[in-house]
Amino acid sequence: MGQLPESEFADEYQDWLGGRPESKRAPWFDSPVGEIDAGPLLKLEPKASLRETIALMNKHHRGAVLVVFGDQLLGIFTERDVLERVVGRALDLDVTKVGELMTPAPDSLPEWATLAQALRVMVTGGYRHLPIVDALGRPRSMVSMRSIIECVSEAFPKEVLNAPPERQRYSFRSDGG
Repeated sequence: MGQLPESEFADEYQDWLGGRPESKRAPWFDSPVGEIDAGPLLKLEPKASLRETIALMNKHHRGAVLVVFGDQLLGIFTERDVLERVVGRALDLDVTKVGELMTPAPDSLPEWATLAQALRVMVTGGYRHLPIVDALGRPRSMVSMRSIIECVSEAFPKEVLNAPPERQRYSFRSDGG
């Protein structure tokens, strides 16, 4: 007896990988990642201060900014970088430049890559933000896990909006622990 699939998604994906012509692949799987509404692209040059960088991220409620020189992508600076490279260190936010603490040469995908490809890169790399570039490597947008979830949710509005609420269950120990 064969192993049961983990989910409908996994079942469809396994059918697609196996090349079964009768399998149906969800249409959002093949949506070009460049078409996702990811909001305005935040870009700064490497000489921008950390204060300027963090202020820009806060102003736009974004978790990442691309570091560019002209039209070329040099790096990415994320909220994770703030936590791992800034907090707890005696850095002068007005003097330290984002180029000193960015993640250089981040993985990116071309505009024509599919949503499925973006998800694979993000999950395997542990990324929450992924730059999207044109054929010349110039940044055009940046997708986030949040923007992908919103895109998929729009593909299944009835299923998402009509999902039954789940009660959160919290257990408290009577001994105070």
